[in-house]
Amino acid sequence: MCLYVVDCGKQTFSEVTFEITSPGYPDDYGSNLHCLYYIHNSFNYILTISFQMFAIEYYNNCIYDYLMVCIPC
Repeated sequence: MCLYVVDCGKQTFSEVTFEITSPGYPDDYGSNLHCLYYIHNSFNYILTISFQMFAIEYYNNCIYDYLMVCIPC
């Protein structure tokens, strides 16, 4: 499977409040996309992530569509 880094919109966030949407929202996102979003917590606030809507294509073990949140040490 090939992954393409595409223009996923604004990709670096440092504001106190912001919204991230998938490419093409509210329409479906395309195939073989790989979007990375960076959140800079320069104020050391507690980070809260909430979803108003979250829908991905089902497949065993989530090998195609998934959301990963990584918190650096």
